[in-house]
Amino acid sequence: MILTTLQSTAPLLLATAVGLFPARPATASVTELRYREAWGYAVVVPVRVNGQGPFEFVLDTGSSHSAVREGFARRLGLVSSAGATVVTVAGSTPAGSAHIDRLELGPLAVHDVDASVAPLPALLEGESDSIVGLLGQSALRGLDFTLDHRHRRIVFEDDGDRSGVVVPIETIDGAPTVRAQVGCGGDPVRLTLDSGVAYPLLFAQRSLPLEPNEWMDARTNAGDIRLRAGRLKALCIGAARLESLAYALHSGADAAGRAQDGLLPTRLFAHVRFEPSKGIVRLKPR
Repeated sequence: MILTTLQSTAPLLLATAVGLFPARPATASVTELRYREAWGYAVVVPVRVNGQGPFEFVLDTGSSHSAVREGFARRLGLVSSAGATVVTVAGSTPAGSAHIDRLELGPLAVHDVDASVAPLPALLEGESDSIVGLLGQSALRGLDFTLDHRHRRIVFEDDGDRSGVVVPIETIDGAPTVRAQVGCGGDPVRLTLDSGVAYPLLFAQRSLPLEPNEWMDARTNAGDIRLRAGRLKALCIGAARLESLAYALHSGADAAGRAQDGLLPTRLFAHVRFEPSKGIVRLKPR
């Protein structure tokens, strides 16, 4: 999202859908895939669906499940049934679900992906209708890859680059999560690494050294929400220190009781190497 003094004019892409099932990744020899950027931060990748396409999807590491727009599901003949829900910081909305036999992300093939089917209005904010879905952890889970923001590419193979800070990851709500310190001191908070948000989003469910002094409006796939906003003096993740970060604070009832304490944008780093096979992530600050 683009943060201004009073208003955000780009979407906050959070589309965690519940009631679906993880994918089973196929073995493949993989290299890299170039992506384009939407709204100044979101990762938009070409994806083939059941042999058709490619179509544009937002790669969203913070979303536990994948999702497609209703019109796209109809166009590809994906049978949608009720029973799913799209959940975001703005609330939740009912959704259908559809089974996708095969997704191809560059040279990588992933089979048996269940995706929610919903209008997904945030995908249309300031964009054409070319973006048809979200590629979440139901398709990405268990895959080792590098999200290289500096060169706008996704690298699937291990290129031997050992630079950056190695941090343990844990899975919360299906998404990769790291421990960080707000202000680089005090008790750690658990932040989900999210390629679908522009700024850190913190949930007001514990005492943190925060002094929000602005308001912003954000659009999600389950509606709009008004959030407090401010600037963090520092945020530390392992040995990585990030300074003077704009952030948003969600203090509504939906923020309480969440398993994680917030969302950490991957775009804050030059590259992020996800290695769930080793239980770590490599973070290289810009």
